[in-house]
Amino acid sequence: MRWALAKVSIAVTTMVALAFLVPLVLTVQRTAHDRAFTDAERQAAELGPALAITTDQAALGRALASTRGGAEGLVAVHVPAPAQPSALVAVGRSRAGAAELAAVAGAGSSSVVAVPGGSVLLRPVAVADARIAVIEVFVPEAELGRGVARACLVLGGVAAALVLASVLVADRLGTRIVRSARGLAGAARELGSGDLTARALGDEQVAAQRCDAADVVRDRADFWSALAEDQGRGWAVSGVDRPAPVPVAHAELATALDALLGNVFRHTAEGVAFAVELRLTDHAVWVRVLDAGPGVVDPAAALRRGGGAGGAGSTGLGLDIARRVAESTGGELTIGRSQLGGAEVRMRLRTSSTRPPDGRGRRLRHRRGFRARNRGASLSGS
Repeated sequence: MRWALAKVSIAVTTMVALAFLVPLVLTVQRTAHDRAFTDAERQAAELGPALAITTDQAALGRALASTRGGAEGLVAVHVPAPAQPSALVAVGRSRAGAAELAAVAGAGSSSVVAVPGGSVLLRPVAVADARIAVIEVFVPEAELGRGVARACLVLGGVAAALVLASVLVADRLGTRIVRSARGLAGAARELGSGDLTARALGDEQVAAQRCDAADVVRDRADFWSALAEDQGRGWAVSGVDRPAPVPVAHAELATALDALLGNVFRHTAEGVAFAVELRLTDHAVWVRVLDAGPGVVDPAAALRRGGGAGGAGSTGLGLDIARRVAESTGGELTIGRSQLGGAEVRMRLRTSSTRPPDGRGRRLRHRRGFRARNRGASLSGS
């Protein structure tokens, strides 16, 4: 899996890099070419005033020597011969042929001609007696490509870095996918062997996710209130006026509360009231679901089989889900008699690592009920 993702990332990144690199290289080459001939045009323009004043070869030779191009042997001037005006006499080193020079002088427009080692810019200039002189500027091949190799090297390095980065990202992604797949496969094998405690979590941060129990209770109570109104059930929610953070993921606590409320609707008659209470203590958050139904005849047996409040016909999944969520925090699930007259399911979610004194936890888990406390919770009917 990891190697497959790496190959895909290499192929995709390479294609994307080439799609950008090829036009960029062509643009760099064109820029270098234009820069070289712009400089050649500037050098030719420097000699224009000298030709307008004189066509004397000695004077033009001194003018050429005073320019950078002339001193380096890159610029030449072709002026009409005194005895034969139609012929051109070269001042400086010339690389262009007589035919190219005659064509430019006759056409009266600039031209670029390829010569061994580079190219020459031929620019006609009008001199005295309506005659035409030609300025020749040689542009070496190296000048036409100056900076292109370095730019290509830099662009190639950027492309290689992008490909390497994409491979590293793909490898990390592949590692996570493989690890998640292995964890899921292991959890599936454990579930297949009968271990219902098996879980697949992506990482420890997700496993340690916290949520506000008050928000969850408000949200799920609002969700079930619509069905309660349809069935004529009175209902109430209390204790959700302040935050109650618990070390449980939002989705897990919502699933557990839905399971407990679902038991109320499945195992009590329509019109039977219910309530959800939230209470905070120093080391725990209590979530209590109360109803006015017939209650649970044998709470201990119901907890042993993970059964619902209705007894016969129950799958036991609702209480089992809530129990697992409570125990994941170090808490527990208990069943007792509510002040409404029916069942009261209490889910204790520990919020501190401090444990109660020895024996206290066992007494809480095994006693069948405790005195119900309802601090101002009122039932509201539809």
